[in-house]
Amino acid sequence: MEDRCGGSGNDNGLLYSLNLATSFDITTSNLTGLFGNLSKAGGIANNIAPTYRDGVMFANDNEFYLYGGLLRLTDSQDPPSGNTVLGYERYQYGPDRESWQPGFIIDNLDSGVTRYVTNGAGVSAPSENLGFYFSGMRGKDWGPIYVDDESANVTSDRMIKVDMSTMRENKWSNLSLPAYVPARANAELVWIPVAESGVLVAIGGVINPATIFSSDGLTSAQQNASMTASPGFMETVSVYDVSGDKWYLQNTTGDIPPQLTQFCSVYASAPDGSSHNIYIYGGYDGLSTQNTPSDDVYVLSLPSFSWIKLYSGNSTHGRSGHRCVKPYPDQILVLGGVHLDPTHCLDGGVIQVFNLNTGRFQNTYSPKVWSEYKVPDLVAAIIGGDSKGGATKVSPTSWTNSSLADVFKTKYTKTISSWYPYNSTTSILPTNLPLPVKGSSFLSWAGAIIGVILGLSLIAAAVICWCLRRRRKLHESQSTSEQSARSWILRWMHTGGSTTGVSKAGDTTASTGYSAFTNVSNITPVTAVSPRSVEAGGVPVYEMLDHSTALPIPVELPTPYNNNPLPSPVSSSGVSGTDYLSPVTVISLDLHLQTPLHTRDLGAMSTLTEITSKADFSSHLPTLSPSTLLVLYFYTPWTAFSTQMSADLSALASQYPPTISFVSINGKELPDTAKEYGVSAAPWVVCLRSGQVLESIRGSDPTEVRNALDRHAGANATAVPAAPAATPKQLDEALVARLSKLVNAAPVMLFMKGTPKSPQCRFSRRLVGILREHNIEYDFFNVLADEDVRQGLKEFADWPTFPQLWVNGELVGGLDIVREAFSANPSFMRQYSVSK
Repeated sequence: MEDRCGGSGNDNGLLYSLNLATSFDITTSNLTGLFGNLSKAGGIANNIAPTYRDGVMFANDNEFYLYGGLLRLTDSQDPPSGNTVLGYERYQYGPDRESWQPGFIIDNLDSGVTRYVTNGAGVSAPSENLGFYFSGMRGKDWGPIYVDDESANVTSDRMIKVDMSTMRENKWSNLSLPAYVPARANAELVWIPVAESGVLVAIGGVINPATIFSSDGLTSAQQNASMTASPGFMETVSVYDVSGDKWYLQNTTGDIPPQLTQFCSVYASAPDGSSHNIYIYGGYDGLSTQNTPSDDVYVLSLPSFSWIKLYSGNSTHGRSGHRCVKPYPDQILVLGGVHLDPTHCLDGGVIQVFNLNTGRFQNTYSPKVWSEYKVPDLVAAIIGGDSKGGATKVSPTSWTNSSLADVFKTKYTKTISSWYPYNSTTSILPTNLPLPVKGSSFLSWAGAIIGVILGLSLIAAAVICWCLRRRRKLHESQSTSEQSARSWILRWMHTGGSTTGVSKAGDTTASTGYSAFTNVSNITPVTAVSPRSVEAGGVPVYEMLDHSTALPIPVELPTPYNNNPLPSPVSSSGVSGTDYLSPVTVISLDLHLQTPLHTRDLGAMSTLTEITSKADFSSHLPTLSPSTLLVLYFYTPWTAFSTQMSADLSALASQYPPTISFVSINGKELPDTAKEYGVSAAPWVVCLRSGQVLESIRGSDPTEVRNALDRHAGANATAVPAAPAATPKQLDEALVARLSKLVNAAPVMLFMKGTPKSPQCRFSRRLVGILREHNIEYDFFNVLADEDVRQGLKEFADWPTFPQLWVNGELVGGLDIVREAFSANPSFMRQYSVSK
């Protein structure tokens, strides 16, 4: 092997192994030197065991078989028969076989089964002695397929099953997928220990994989077809009950990943078995081999079928075509892969270590340093319970089939073998693997033959083609508390304006917080956003959008994960500018208001009076007669909503006599007054008489205010209870506990609408941009995916809007506050930044 970038892959068709008893540091160790290899005798020029790509290794605790994959063409030998596969017997099991020796073996497939399939999703269930190969690509009429001729251009609608219960009496089956289970390429198939024999979960994958059509790339029609169908493979997963031989479909919720293929997966079960968490890492969209691969880690938690984004990586560290193995309950090793193509170095090298408990990459692996699996805080915050289990969310939003619910209620009772811990050693694996005697634990040579077959995956290219470029090392979160930026924040004013209360020049961004209005039919969005994150069970929700109208076609905003250009910002004059406007365009209201029914003296009409201090307000109240209707209008000067509402109320006041007193109050300047009247957003109007609240109106519709005035303008109007919104509801203890855990799930937590890749509002997008600009490491929660969290956090934080940024369990604020903090102090949150 060579420690360099570039290369063509595993041309010699070697088996690679990694000694799990050997410690290493990815920043200093010669990672390729950690691999041992075992020749299949003959290399590529071999008609028995040639080199394949994108097949699978089926394994139990004693042997493995190599199935499927694209054959690398050779002129020196004819290819093997389509009904033979290569196996390797490591230990003898079953009836004793005299003179048996470990070694390779050829197995003949059963009738109706062919090895001519590739790019499928393979998984082994050693405790069941079973292996499965789901869907993939095949040739026309199931004929031979090769690496370089794009012959595997038909999607397979089959699943291959092998039963290895009896040594040398394997049973191979060709199972047809039902029509409702979508066929695809390069999905991930995960075996989960529930029910009598476990279940299989098929996740992701694409139609029309770019790696198959790599010579010319996908046509626009193929790409469009993939972009239409492939995202659904993450949104709805296919579940197979092994013992019942039945397929189900189940919808997922939460931070659903975008379409991905050639990623890797492992599962980890909570200590009490209340949840089974599938981790997926990396991959790319399958549309073009030149598209940047992902560096994100998602968790699909079962049986709630909830997606949680556990780790947000960076584009330079992403990879695809790699494999993941779990040497210990709390760790996975990411092996190989490519970044765009073999000419691009793998950031950090051919091996990466990810900690399942902390949700972070780490630089070192040691057979002496490990722990039992613990459910990450971020996952527990979604499914309930704690690190030991105790999940309270034990079902999806709705089961697509009640029988599937019964499957997950059935416990798996068979023993699953474990091989850890491993005896540490400083030696490097020998080139030729010795033949051990079968024992009760893994021997020092073994680790696992986890490289699969480098010809069967893209690990080969990565092992040969890598560079020792150190992965960006994350700064450890410091325990010292950061000086709060909230000392100058008024608690009710949770949108985050400028610290002076005056909008900055050129900044017409509406405050995030005052977006949940009762009636916003006069508002239309300037910039559409990606629909990936939606309210549970519905279409994408734009809180400042009238849902009675058709939604615009969404576009994905630029993020670290794509290179899409920003939509051109539009100034109020319609000319592109550098500063973005509010995410809404406020349409001036045509206030052809009907004449009120009471008599008016046109020479003495009311006006909207500005109150600027508590003293002014205290002085104003005694001037009112007991019959005067007082209309208090709370606003924030920097929001487009309040600006328009101020003009509308001024016009409205001019149509009423002085028996109605219209008063405007800057809620930021007089927060105690706002709090006294239950104000939690702006604009907000309170109608009262003789100190008694008659009605509260939340939002920016002046017609609602006019209707309220007509109801209460008469001297004999009776009081009605204040709007429920004026009194925050009490949160139940379970939700409070969940929210407490969630805000402490990471040192820096961002609660936003959508995801960093697909923000669902402009303010969330801009705050993500600020954190990215300052290289802040953070985790996030998509509040659109969980209504309980979305509404509950408003009360929990006493902060009614999103996004919200939390540091060490303490609320910092929203977009404007964070932006102002960075502007005032360049070192703000520096201890949470990631070095470049």
